[in-house]
Amino acid sequence: MTLGALLARAALRRPEAEAVVDGGRRLTYAELDARAGAAAVGFHRLGVGRGGLTAATLDRHCRTSGELASFKRPRRFVFVREIPKTASGKILRRLLRGGQFTEVRP
Repeated sequence: MTLGALLARAALRRPEAEAVVDGGRRLTYAELDARAGAAAVGFHRLGVGRGGLTAATLDRHCRTSGELASFKRPRRFVFVREIPKTASGKILRRLLRGGQFTEVRP
């Protein structure tokens, strides 16, 4: 299951639940899903299709979208084969932080 599918599922189950908290800024799952959809449209306009996403394309989008301050841009992008999750589908962030994943080249 993709991260997009997990997000869409969470947005359907609990649209008003908080998904992201960044200081005073909060997004519900419904809002995050809508932003992800908008990002997908933006990537499509850039000519990115399935399997065509690169670190350079992501960085260009972050620089030109106008929604992300330059100091908040990711320093690097890592593409993984599969996001480590528990049996119930919860993302295991400690494994991601610890580098316990299979990196793939886009």
